Amino acid sequence: MNQAHILVLKDVPVVQDVLQETLALEGDAISVAADGMEGLQMAKRMPVQIVVTDLQLPDIDGISIIDRLAERQQTMCDAKIQPRE
Repeated sequence: MNQAHILVLKDVPVVQDVLQETLALEGDAISVAADGMEGLQMAKRMPVQIVVTDLQLPDIDGISIIDRLAERQQTMCDAKIQPRE
């Protein structure tokens, strides 16, 4: 089975720990961020397959983070599929 990279965005440390421990049981790589900007920076460094986010983070709401990650993914795909001239 392939290892997935899961990004957890949650600003409550106890919940971060529980999610990280639980998700890691399957052997996936887990990155945890306490706010949206930190999470977006992590996603730039390592591709993310799954995002678990709080909807009310201190700086950016979870829906906006998902939208930004989706836009970035689409831009990356568009760049890879450019036709030759």
